[in-house]
Order: sequence, then C-alpha cells, then structure tokens
Amino acid sequence: MDALEKFVHEDFEIVSPMINISFVFCREVDFLAGGCYNIAQTVVPVRYKKTKEPIDGVYPLVVWENKTDPILGGREQSGVPKSSAIFQNIR
Repeated sequence: MDALEKFVHEDFEIVSPMINISFVFCREVDFLAGGCYNIAQTVVPVRYKKTKEPIDGVYPLVVWENKTDPILGGREQSGVPKSSAIFQNIR
C-alpha cells in the first residue's frame, strides 16, 4: 500500500493495494480513418473522496499506446499519463 500511495493523488484513496494490467486492441477507429491502435495500461482501484458521495473507479498509473494521435489527444487534452510503446506480434 505504501508503495502505491506515492503515485496516487491525495484526493483519492486506494480501495485495494493492487495494480490491474489490461490490453485493448482498437480496430476500425473513426479518427484514424478506420485504422487501428493498441493500448496497455496499469491502473489502481480508487475512491474519489472530494464529493458528497464517494465515487469508485480506477486511477491510471501509465497508459502505453502505439500511435501518436491517440497519445497526444489523451495526454495533452485530457491529462492521461500516456506514453509510446511498440507492440510486437499483435494484430
């Protein structure tokens, strides 16, 4: 728990001291003219505690994507911690 708390903003509390890793394969994406891209992400289950009713969700530690457009859109416009990655043998 102590190791994770260093990476999660103070407005959130960690619900469970674990990291979830997921992979998403996005195909026929409209803003990529029907192209595709891949996502790998690590998230921590959290509860946002600055509202009247707590909100449960996940806090992204890092999101890797293999195309520049989705990286810039999510990182620069939305503040998601995205980085570039090369995915091999993924179709």
